[in-house]
Amino acid sequence: MSDAVNPVERPTFVPRPAQERILAYTVGPMGISAVPGSGKTFTLSLLAARLVERLAAEGRVDDREVLIVTFTNSAVANFR
Repeated sequence: MSDAVNPVERPTFVPRPAQERILAYTVGPMGISAVPGSGKTFTLSLLAARLVERLAAEGRVDDREVLIVTFTNSAVANFR
């Protein structure tokens, strides 16, 4: 018997239509408003990662290129 721990499998993220529109964002200001628990923070973190990846691919990574503003400390903790 092996003592190895099996990694926990995470469910695949399948964005809803509104989240798809957010993830398709490319440039300019954007605001997101939705009910608690709707996935705003997760969707924004995925969008930020995609934007940074795109900037890196273009050879212009600059952490000042992406700004996310939130009203809650718990959301801030998710981005760190």
